[in-house]
Amino acid sequence: MRQHSPNRPKPKRKPSATEKTKSAEKGSGAKKAAGADSLANQLTLKLRIGARMYMTGLLAGARGLGAILTIMKAISIRSPWAWAILHAGKDIENRSWITHTRGTVAIHASKTMSRPFYEAARSEIKRLAPRSKMPPYEAMSRSAIIGLVDIVDCTAKRQSKWHDRGQYGFVLAKPHALRRPIPCDGWLNFWEVPPNIARRILRQLK
Repeated sequence: MRQHSPNRPKPKRKPSATEKTKSAEKGSGAKKAAGADSLANQLTLKLRIGARMYMTGLLAGARGLGAILTIMKAISIRSPWAWAILHAGKDIENRSWITHTRGTVAIHASKTMSRPFYEAARSEIKRLAPRSKMPPYEAMSRSAIIGLVDIVDCTAKRQSKWHDRGQYGFVLAKPHALRRPIPCDGWLNFWEVPPNIARRILRQLK
């Protein structure tokens, strides 16, 4: 009579039908939970992208550039320097900090502008852009979005007459002045344009 070797593995027991059912239900439950989490994450992402792309598409069509544009952000600049970006060829915005923001942003003329500041800036702008015709102090827009411009680069290397030494220069292109300034409060650094203001900008671009 042949005997089994003590080192020979014992044959595996086949799971019963009940055990198979429980295992299948457990695996199915885990897959459903993972699928629900994945679906929720995808839906959230699609909603975010969809909202941004909807506004982006409207603006691109309104400006007829055939490129993806967005004015979700704005930057506040003291007048008359904000005016100079749109009307005097100012192609640099000087800041003490670097930015990675690129694309179209709204130009917001800050509320603060004293007459001495205006006169000093006016003299400098006249020196750099002699043919520019700046509005008088009383007519200069303040606390309002006055146009759009593209930020295409940020550099510490001085490449423009508008670039102040020791400052980071936000390189600007494609300035577009609005027909009518849109009153709006501003903030420090870059800030999001409120939806109602964005719609008013959009109407002026049609």
